[in-house]
Amino acid sequence: MRRLAAVALVLALGGCGTAVPESRVVPSPSAEPVRATVLGCGEQRITYTVPAGLKRGDAITRIPGLPGRYEAKGVAFGSADDTLWIGVVCGVNSAQRFVTLVGSARLTTYEGLPALRWNTRGSVRHFMWLERPGLAVYVAATPDLADQIATVAATIASE
Repeated sequence: MRRLAAVALVLALGGCGTAVPESRVVPSPSAEPVRATVLGCGEQRITYTVPAGLKRGDAITRIPGLPGRYEAKGVAFGSADDTLWIGVVCGVNSAQRFVTLVGSARLTTYEGLPALRWNTRGSVRHFMWLERPGLAVYVAATPDLADQIATVAATIASE
């Protein structure tokens, strides 16, 4: 009997003009990948696709391990504590110069082009390749997004 009375009381008070709070809509990152453009070096540009669920963050002008005399331009994308960086390095005019840029890097290739891989504190993984003289492409990620490096690299195209 008490339950029935409690239910009746709730139903009666529910109709007395008390407003039911509306749910708040919180914007979330795009569920779809986003195509973006980064101004490269001079007239050279790259396009890339940002993985779904990552928000645009700060611009980058420095790459860990890279000598300061090279200009870097890029953007960070993130979700919680995870970050993915995409950018370009200007002024690397030859493959011979490129392969010596980062002392701790391992030399490899990417689609037949010279490439470098290295890790820094926090297990951040870095990957960079010489797209053409004067334009190197850079992608890096924290450990939880490291598997996105290859995915993002595959979407990058120079214009």
